[in-house]
Amino acid sequence: METAADLVDEYIGQLKALYADVRTWIHEHDPGTTIKPVTVEVIEEASGPYRAPGLEIPRRGWPTHVRMEPVGRWIVGALGRVDMKSAMDTETLVLIVPPGPIWTVEEHVGRAPASRRPRPVPAGALKWAWSENKLLGQYPPLTGKLFHKLLVSLTS
Repeated sequence: METAADLVDEYIGQLKALYADVRTWIHEHDPGTTIKPVTVEVIEEASGPYRAPGLEIPRRGWPTHVRMEPVGRWIVGALGRVDMKSAMDTETLVLIVPPGPIWTVEEHVGRAPASRRPRPVPAGALKWAWSENKLLGQYPPLTGKLFHKLLVSLTS
C-alpha cells in the first residue's frame, strides 16, 4: 500500500517532469530566458508539510514574471496541482488520469472487506492539463503551444 510519503515522492517526480518540458518549450521559443528554480513549502493534511520544486520564469521586455508554484498532491478530481502565477492573473494546471473506467479492487476475509486498492495507473498515463473550465470539465492537455499562450496571457 502506498504511503503519503510515496505519493508525495510521485508528485515531486511529476513536477520535475513537467518542469523539464517547460524548460524545453521555453528554450525552443526564447533561448535566452533564464529559468530560476525555487523551492516551495506545501502543507497538506494527508502528508504534513514538505518541500516541492517550483520555477520562476522572467519574461524579457514584459512587466512581470511567472512563477510556477506547486499547490499539492491531494486535489479533488486530480492527482496534483500547479499554479502559474503572475501579478496579473493565475492559471491552474492539474495532473489527471486520461478518461477511462475507474475501479477498485476489494479483497475480502469472510464477509468483511480486508483491503481496497484503486486501479493501478499505468506508467506514463498521467498527464498535465490546463483547468480551462472546471464547471464544464474542460481540461485540455498541456502542450508547448498551450503553455506559451498561458505564459503570454499572464505577462501581457
